[in-house]
Amino acid sequence: MPIPVFNAGQGEPDAPSYIVGKDGFYLKKRTPLYECTVKVPELPDYPEVKENVNWTATKLPWALIESTLEFFRAVYMKYQGEAIVLITHDSGIWDISVPKQIVQSAHLKYKSVDKVTPAGTIHSHCNMGAFFSGTDDNDVASFDGLHIVLGRISQPFPEIASAVYINGRMFECRPQDIISDMPGHTNGKAKRHPWLKHVKPAEKEFPFNEHDHELDFPGRDAEFGNRIIEMEEF
Repeated sequence: MPIPVFNAGQGEPDAPSYIVGKDGFYLKKRTPLYECTVKVPELPDYPEVKENVNWTATKLPWALIESTLEFFRAVYMKYQGEAIVLITHDSGIWDISVPKQIVQSAHLKYKSVDKVTPAGTIHSHCNMGAFFSGTDDNDVASFDGLHIVLGRISQPFPEIASAVYINGRMFECRPQDIISDMPGHTNGKAKRHPWLKHVKPAEKEFPFNEHDHELDFPGRDAEFGNRIIEMEEF
């Protein structure tokens, strides 16, 4: 029979018993010589519980991601910097709020928006891949919610990484599980263009230079790559 579990401060449990305290679990036990309460790392008499996150809200509309991507591209064209928006979810309606921010090529700072309770963030990685860096983890460690990264934003379709952060823990999730109507992930079968039967791709040549396939943005120097442009004060 499992040893019973009690919450600390709710009476004086008899021994043996487990007590749930502010900083963990304790075992109260009695022997012929003494009675004691000692801290224990786990409750061995109880089954294991695995952490999990199940998405229960409606999915974000792809139109919001498209609008955000347009904003990120505009920031990148003018300042060669990352950017961020706040995701809101009021009364079941998804929306975007844009905070004041200071941006640079691989980092940014932003201010909270008055009267806005964000449910998460979307930020860009410019033309780097979409992933959660150590800086990203630190920035959202205490920000419970949905966080999305858009990378390779010069490409026609960006890379997307998404995760839910809870109590400083990250739970990665597939973008198509939290974003609706994503190109290539709709329920309906994509219609194949009839003329595609006349086209086939050339064999890849190596070495491969990924910059040959990047879109040219204003402010990009063909010889020296992206140059930094100072941001105007706001």
